[in-house]
Amino acid sequence: MVKPCRPPEAYTWTVAAIRANRKQMSIEESIDKALNDIPEDFEIRLFLMANRVEGKKMLLTEYNETETMALFKEEGFEEGLEKGITKATLKCIKSLMSTLKLSAKGAMDILEISDEDQKKYASQL
Repeated sequence: MVKPCRPPEAYTWTVAAIRANRKQMSIEESIDKALNDIPEDFEIRLFLMANRVEGKKMLLTEYNETETMALFKEEGFEEGLEKGITKATLKCIKSLMSTLKLSAKGAMDILEISDEDQKKYASQL
């Protein structure tokens, strides 16, 4: 039988502990607490205790990178959503203009588009 690899289990435990601690404390405090709480039988404990400063920097960098990537993903989603809404709105305006023979302003008034947004859409028609 293949023996499970313990270092990844210890690392996974450490990351999960940091995330759980993060709900009540700063990221640095979360990392410190997780490092202090690593079970004695985890091989990674000896390494992290001997190299605590470097280990903490590595965990902090990785955590910040993960948080940053999530933020980029969220911002990208919001940007894509905004572009999709703009594209659909422009399509509706053009359809009303064509079908009902309305001016751009008349079509936007029917769609109840604010005056501020009308300026934005008018420049894209």
